[in-house]
Amino acid sequence: MDPKMVDPETRIRELAEELESLSYSISHDLRAPLRAITGFSRILLKDHADRLDPEGRELLRMMHDGGTNLNSMIEALLAYSRAGRRAMAVSELNMEDLADEQIALCRSKHPQRNIRFVRGRLAPAAGDRDLIRLALACLIDNAAKFTGIREEAVIEIGSETEKRPIRYHVRDNGAGFDPAGSHRLFRMFQRLHPAGQFDGVGGGLAIARRIVQRHGGRIWAESKPDAGATFYFILD
Repeated sequence: MDPKMVDPETRIRELAEELESLSYSISHDLRAPLRAITGFSRILLKDHADRLDPEGRELLRMMHDGGTNLNSMIEALLAYSRAGRRAMAVSELNMEDLADEQIALCRSKHPQRNIRFVRGRLAPAAGDRDLIRLALACLIDNAAKFTGIREEAVIEIGSETEKRPIRYHVRDNGAGFDPAGSHRLFRMFQRLHPAGQFDGVGGGLAIARRIVQRHGGRIWAESKPDAGATFYFILD
């Protein structure tokens, strides 16, 4: 078929699929040499650091940290790609069970922190169990990350059923963000806070958005600086 005869929406979809396939392949190909770099640099720091002067140790540490950060970005890219590529198996979901599972997992990741979870009623939903589980994990982990500045973190999870479609939310009392930058919030590797202030590479919210959009829904956030944030999503 003459490329000129292909309608723009089809061509855009094809280009997006090609770009996604390319990023997936590149990410996989990068993992093996990156593992070697981070693995060998970790061994050098652990067993041979005394043979280096302070500048050499600092350079080696920077190389290891840079490799670790790049590996996190690759993992985020792969998760983002899988969220868009895998076939969906839609079923009725007990959202309360899924949320409780992610709350327990979050507690295990942060055993030393004082995190108070408030899990309200969550209406059932229809969706792909693994993808919705991942979306909840991304939102809860995001809340845990940005409440790290609080002596007591509070993370609320619930739903509002008065209107249709049902609106779910994850609310925290963390750092919040300037709403002027909210258009960048759900993009891969975008940060609304200075680099180094919080851990992570900025991929979780983009993954959550992709999952919600695959379910025909939408996701958005409301916040002010130093006033916490609330992330809302609907699935249909």
